[in-house]
Amino acid sequence: MDRVVQVSAEVILGLLARLEAGGVPEEAPVSLPVLDLPGPLRLP
Repeated sequence: MDRVVQVSAEVILGLLARLEAGGVPEEAPVSLPVLDLPGPLRLP
């Protein structure tokens, strides 16, 4: 369980880094059913 949480945190941090660097590439996966992030991070 802890490993899953760690991986999820790494993925979230990676997405945040990409967004701060100028957005996520169009080819990036947009299906994140587990995440419901507030504000500008919420996917349409």
